[in-house]
Amino acid sequence: MIKDILKSNARRYPNANAIIFKDIRYTFREFNERINSLANALMDMGLRKSDWVAMIADDCIEHVELFWAGAKIGVATSVLNPALLEKDLFHLIGNGKAAAVVCGYKYRNLVDSLRSTLEGVKGYISLGLSDEDFVGYEDLISTSSSREPDIEINENDLLYFANTSGTTGLSKQVVHTHKSLFATALMDLDAMNYNINVGDVSLIGGPHFWAYLLPRITIPCFYMGSTLVIPPDLTPQGFLQSIEKEKVANLTTGTAFLQQLMDYPDLDKYNYSSLRRIFIFGYYPPDVWRRAVELFGNIFVVGYGLSEIGLITFLPPEDFIFDGHPEKVRRLKSCGREALCVDAKW
Repeated sequence: MIKDILKSNARRYPNANAIIFKDIRYTFREFNERINSLANALMDMGLRKSDWVAMIADDCIEHVELFWAGAKIGVATSVLNPALLEKDLFHLIGNGKAAAVVCGYKYRNLVDSLRSTLEGVKGYISLGLSDEDFVGYEDLISTSSSREPDIEINENDLLYFANTSGTTGLSKQVVHTHKSLFATALMDLDAMNYNINVGDVSLIGGPHFWAYLLPRITIPCFYMGSTLVIPPDLTPQGFLQSIEKEKVANLTTGTAFLQQLMDYPDLDKYNYSSLRRIFIFGYYPPDVWRRAVELFGNIFVVGYGLSEIGLITFLPPEDFIFDGHPEKVRRLKSCGREALCVDAKW
């Protein structure tokens, strides 16, 4: 079960880095203890299985901790886009009946503006200090037991709500269970030829509110005993500094971010030779892929899928053929081959 991955890693790799963000580093032992404390604190607040927690904050370690704490007690989580309008946030939090709201300090006023319209919220948690309106996040962790929660989890229990972009209306929540997210993790790992090793470093290269990017990256990463790095910001400099400093082997990102990296004038000033695999979502024409391969090497896996079901098709490195037989060259213009357990009709 997903809930046991960090417990196992804390036992097998207690002193290895689990997660890195700016100057914060936690080993698997430390990380698992913090997550246990958070899970127990959420239960002490009255949260129970099938409840869910809304998170409104810029990308941070707390997003990851809340997801994995929820996994241990059957509480689902959802990272919301802080840039959404109040009516959109109310639609997700209020109509979705969130049991708790966690917010970054600078979003407290935004959450306060919604408070009077929300019903059934059992707790408001701030990533800042405690006061009469919010419970401080670190206060919750420091005052709660770090024992492993003893909650029976079923594979069909709720785990994460991915949020659609709302292109044709209000954003909608896509429900994922323990079973569905573990399945998508195996599909992604298969597409990458399981090229994540114990002790590798993986970078999450996109905003955490993107669909289900957060669990999609962290589950395979921790399942394989890898370290997760959250960049200080989503800029080429932020990516490249993290890659160089932490010797990142695996990067998961989108074509828009890759384009920024390729166009960054100071790209050649950074050492990114540690990169072994870039798992990327989105389409490029072959001439752009040719340039990407010239800069980074033939290390790309291109994924196509849906928020509802995960990976559908993918293009592995061996399909990045630019010259030669037309049958082989044309593959790069396609959406690739079927992902694991997918039966596609062409």
